[in-house]
Amino acid sequence: MDQVVLEVATSAAEVVALEASVEEASAEVARVVDGNTINNKKRHLNNMKNLILLGAALAPSLLFAQEDYTIKGKIGAFSSPAKVYMQYADQGQRLLDSAIITNGEFKFNGTVQEPTQAYLILSLEGLPLRELQNPDVNSIYLSKGVINITGAELKTATISGNALNEEMTVYKSKMKPVEEGLKSLNDEYAASSAEKKEDEAYIADLQARAADFFKLQATLTEQFINENPNSYISLNLVDETLSPANITTFEAAFQNLSANLRNSTKGKSIAEKIEGMRKLAVGATAPDFTLPDTSGNDLSLSSLRGKYVLVDFWASWCGPCRHENPFVVAAYNKYKDKGFTILGVSLDNPGKKDAWMKAIEDDQLAQWTHVSDLQGWQSDVVKLYSIRGIPQNYLLDQDGKIVASNLRGAALDEKLAELLN
Repeated sequence: MDQVVLEVATSAAEVVALEASVEEASAEVARVVDGNTINNKKRHLNNMKNLILLGAALAPSLLFAQEDYTIKGKIGAFSSPAKVYMQYADQGQRLLDSAIITNGEFKFNGTVQEPTQAYLILSLEGLPLRELQNPDVNSIYLSKGVINITGAELKTATISGNALNEEMTVYKSKMKPVEEGLKSLNDEYAASSAEKKEDEAYIADLQARAADFFKLQATLTEQFINENPNSYISLNLVDETLSPANITTFEAAFQNLSANLRNSTKGKSIAEKIEGMRKLAVGATAPDFTLPDTSGNDLSLSSLRGKYVLVDFWASWCGPCRHENPFVVAAYNKYKDKGFTILGVSLDNPGKKDAWMKAIEDDQLAQWTHVSDLQGWQSDVVKLYSIRGIPQNYLLDQDGKIVASNLRGAALDEKLAELLN
């Protein structure tokens, strides 16, 4: 069993960053594991599905002492070179562990400071993590006791052995309708013709139906939190689900948690996050910022007041962003003469200006203004806008007040039609 410190993270909740957001660790794993895209042009739908299946999970324990854990796995009858990778975070460090499989069996031992979500990823050929395509994946919580994982494959394995993971299993069972619904959409897309897969109206319909499942996920998650106020799973779910768009609902759910949970390290971190997100709720004035445009000239968000402005966070390396861009272009062309504009804010990395500029040209985005300090996830604007993943956007009115956020696909056009027609 080989354990490697990947790099220092900003918090123990930030599990692994392969290229994008550290904080959105579950989405990062989803990006690596992504093999069932509902649309090669609209990959964010599958990314969100993976976020539900892999990242919307859990973690209980009311005593926040060190957690000594043992993982005992029995998956099929695989043997070397097959191995299982385990990704997690502990005390601000992102860690990668691995264990060789012998006759289907593998084992991990260790200690974490507090209950911690981990991702188990099967590499049948023993390939490095970054080289895996559509691997077998599951998530568990590292916590005190023995965790048993048994099954023919990792993703459908039964997880048992301690209270934390038993509760995780309960939550996953509640998410079954969401999982099955999104799988049906993936299956429908896979069975459709090549021509239909390029049909924007068809894709918009799939996204609209997917949105219903995401709403169901939010409802079931809120229900679980309210029914389990003493569960560390509930605390983690608040952390993972909380966003400026749902802050009212999930702040109330957070306040309903036990004092033990709210006063834990993670609980205090969530309280701070809630304070930060209040400034991004609908009706709040969007925080102003100044960044250089493509010519190197500073431009402030506030300078665009007088029009409806879509503040669009994206990056050239972000597949889901690039696949969302046709919708953004269509919205701009439809409403640009009705008092609407866009400010593109790129999270491209240092030294990647050429990639940023090429993406603007390739995706036909040069019609509106773009800014970036080319600092990637280290940009000050990431913290200012509590960005945990991209694409992300905020729609502002003429006075700079937020009227909506995270408008994807047809939702952007519908909101603009409501405001401008």
